[in-house]
Formats: sequence, structure tokens, C-alpha cells
Amino acid sequence: PQAADPRPRLVLHTLWGGQVNRPFAMALAAAWEERFGTRLEATHDDDAIAIELPHEMPGDELLALVESERLLPLLRRRLESSGFFGSRFRENAGRALLLPRGDQRHRIPLWLNRQRSKRLLDAVRGFADFPLLLETWRTCLQDEMDLGALRELLGEVERGEIEVVEVTTHKPSPFAANLGWKQTNRLMYEDDTPEGGPSRLGDDLLAEVALSAALRPRVPAAAAEELRRKLQRTWPGYAPAPEEVADWVRERLAVPLAEWRELLDALARDQGLTEAEVETAMAPSIERVVAIELPPAENGALPFGVGAGLVPARNADAATNVPPEPRLLITAVELLPRLLGELDLADETVTLAFPLAPFAPLSAADSRSLLARAHAAAPRDDDGREAALGPLLGEWLRFYGPLARRELAAAWELAEERLVAVLDELVDDQQVVVGELLAGATEAQVCDAENLARLLRMVRAAARPQLAPQPLTRLPLFLAVQQGLAPRRDGIDGLQAALERLFGWAAPAALLETDLLPARLEPYHPTWLDTLLQETDLLWLGVGRERLTFAFPEDVPLLRDGGE
Repeated sequence: PQAADPRPRLVLHTLWGGQVNRPFAMALAAAWEERFGTRLEATHDDDAIAIELPHEMPGDELLALVESERLLPLLRRRLESSGFFGSRFRENAGRALLLPRGDQRHRIPLWLNRQRSKRLLDAVRGFADFPLLLETWRTCLQDEMDLGALRELLGEVERGEIEVVEVTTHKPSPFAANLGWKQTNRLMYEDDTPEGGPSRLGDDLLAEVALSAALRPRVPAAAAEELRRKLQRTWPGYAPAPEEVADWVRERLAVPLAEWRELLDALARDQGLTEAEVETAMAPSIERVVAIELPPAENGALPFGVGAGLVPARNADAATNVPPEPRLLITAVELLPRLLGELDLADETVTLAFPLAPFAPLSAADSRSLLARAHAAAPRDDDGREAALGPLLGEWLRFYGPLARRELAAAWELAEERLVAVLDELVDDQQVVVGELLAGATEAQVCDAENLARLLRMVRAAARPQLAPQPLTRLPLFLAVQQGLAPRRDGIDGLQAALERLFGWAAPAALLETDLLPARLEPYHPTWLDTLLQETDLLWLGVGRERLTFAFPEDVPLLRDGGE
């Protein structure tokens, strides 16, 4: 802190980008005001957040004020009272023709438009569903902010995956120089701050803006498949080590047969092992994994994992005597009571098998022993099945991209009305998103909310222009093109374009018409420069010993010392 301002200043060097730092700064300010009852000033840029604290506070305690699950309520408290929201409201009001517009010869001054916008915002605060307010929230939350990335990063900070290091200095880091400039000029450039408190816009509409799949771009199927394989660790380079497979199956909760085979193939590929070598490497921990052969489904319902592309069903072939594909589900032994309870299966109706080919069923005695050990470790709670189904589906969906709702119903043998009720609870808890999510989809799909945010980031990243690195030998040509040396121009128009690139540079006067301009024009005639000086407002100015530059009259003040 400076002597004239004894308040402590804290700079969070996040390097998360402006679309993440902006909502983070607002959430910090709202959380501070909620806890201490005083307003906190926070300024951000792409690299950092600068905060003027009313009193000393450790950085880790300050970060703990913002929990990843409370982002939207905190933004609800702060965003509408910010100049950022006010400026977006003014822009939207102008596009909606709710602000007066000048004619072709007279432009409405910015300060007047700001005042009119503030009055309009103050007048519509009392409406719970005013379209312009909702559109402004949508613009802020979706176009200008990346709440999904912020929620994920805060979660990593909370879990300790991102380390927080605190350093005390007498002056800010050079990386915070831009923040100092923004703080100095806040009143000049951010004067759209609305007057009054937040509007009465309904929280349900805000949730719709933040989470509704209908307001999001469609996701290509290829991107969804890539994410699924990465989440399930079957993408090249993602497979777990053989000794980690049991822990991975426990985390997955329930692995359909086709995905189990895909996992073993990926493990063999990444580890460079044969199928037999994979089984040998997994032997020490494979006893913690079991395959459940599900009983025939009643009333024509599909068994778990069959259909929806999760586990392909295969009927018996009478001509070749090929037996039907076993309906198997691979899970951890300690999860058996929970899984059987959710599937509403009695212990005696299922057959347990060894989880590696040829999936030999365990004997009745071994099955009873295994089930008894599993129940002793995790007793089965049949009474809480309905309440636990939602969390179970939520955990299972964390390893998938968008799935058709009918596929999810078939996979878990759920009636449509029951699945809809469970999904409604998950949507209300902001755990899943339901809608037409994939490109070309014509039916409702279900996706974990965090996974959908990952998919949208993947789509945005893929849409960014990719610039291939160039060899150093091409740098001179690049500089020549940028500075107007190649290709060379001709005529007075070409001379004018060449001079514009030299505005403000103190050029050696002796080289101007012998080297600088002839290098940029073919041919070059000195009379062209005389014509420009006589027929246009172009000026030349002496800016040093035997040096000059060119400028227009309105730009001359910018070239003087101090801009005066």
C-alpha cells in the first residue's frame, strides 16, 4: 500500500482469462459484501484480479468466500449493480429501439444515452419477466462469461488440485500494471453503473439462461464421442495402468460389457501388452471386480446396458450354434448391494461371473460368499432406493456425453414417467441438462452439466483459427509485408497508404525520398508528395535533428510531449 492510501491491496494472478476473471471478481465482491456488509472494489483483466481490501485478510481465506456451487446466487447479487451489466443493457436497449436515435446528421451523445438507459433500467426493475432484462442476463452469462470453466477451476482450488501461493511485496508485480491503469480510469470508461438495487427478474428465468440447452449451440457428435472416450479412459494415452483398473471400475460405478471390452483393448494398446499379458497384470486386483449376469428382463424391457449403443445385444444363431451374448455388467464388489438395490434385484436372481473372458460363472457357494462379504461391507438399503436413484444416475452420467432419454430409460429399465421425475430433480439441482444437445438431434437428450460445459469449450476451441508456426526464414518477408515494402505500390494512392504506415515515426529526412518511399512504391515520383501536401490536410513536422514525420492536423496534439 502507498502512504496516501493505507488500505491493503491484493492481486490474484489467476491467468484464467477475462471471461473467467470477470465473474470471479464479481462473485468475490458479492461474497465479501454478504459476509462483512461492506462493498468491495475488484478490478480484473485477462491475467489477474486486483482488490482493495478494507482490512487485512489472507488470500486463501478470501478465495474460500466463493464456493463453486454458489456462483449464480452471488452473481445475482452483484451483476445487475455493475457498469458491465449497465453497458450491455444500454446496447440491447439500443438494438431494441427503446432508446431515441439521432438522425443521419446528429449523433446522440454517449452521456445522454447512458442517462436514458439508466432511467429505463430503473423503470423495468419491478417486472419479473421483462424480455430486455432477460436478454441482458443472457448476454452477460453466455456471451461474455464462461461460468462452466470458472466453476471447474474453483472446484480444483477447493480440492487442492490448484495450489495457492501467497507472496507479500511492497509494490505490485509488473503483470498487474494494466490493472492499475484500469483502476485509474474506471470512472471515465465504466460509467454505466445502474442506480438502485437488483431487479425482480425471476430466479427461474436466470437458471434457464445459464443452464438451458435450448440457448446453447449444438454439439457435433464427433466431439461428444471424443469426450466420452476420454472420460471412460479409452482414448489413446488415457487408459489406466493394470493395477488401477479395479479402482477405476469402482469410480465408474457400472461398466456395460461393450465398454469393459473397450477399456481392456485400450489398456493393451497403451501398455503395449497382449490380452494374456493384460490379464496377468490385472490379477492382483481383479478379485475386487465382479461381473453380474442380469436375469431376463420382464415385460419386454431391455436389460441394463442393452440397446442405446451401450451394450449391443446379440441373439443366438441357430445356423452356427453361436450362443447369445451374455448380459453382463462389470462393477466393484463393494458396490454390489447398492447396485442390486437400485436395479430392484434379489441376490438369488443374479449370477456372478469372473470379469475376464470367458466370463465363467462363479459357483453358488462362491457367489453367496462374495455377496455376504459385500453386504457386510455396505449393507443394502431397500427403503432408500427411490431417494438414491437420482444421485446414482448423476454419478453414472459423469462418464458420458449426451444420451437420448429413451436410451437412459432402457439402460436402467426405468419407466418413462419415473425417469422424468428423477431427471427433473437433477435438473433442479443443476447436475444435468436435458434438451436437444447434439447436432441433428430430434429427441430429448440428457447430459451431465459439467460434461456439456466441457463439450462447449471443445467446440469453441476447435472453432478458433489455428495458426501454424512458421520458420524463422519467413520473418523478414512477414515484416516487409506488414511495413508496406512488399508488394510495392504505385500512384498517389499507393504513396498515401505508405505514408500512413510512417505516421508518428521520426524518419531521417535525408532518406525519405531516396530510400524509404522508393522502397515502398514502384515507380516513385517526388511530385506525388508535393501534390498530397497541397491538395490534402497532410502535414509534415520536424521532430528532431534532421528528422521529420507526417500527420493530419487533428493528430498533431498526440505527437507533442505529454499529449498537450
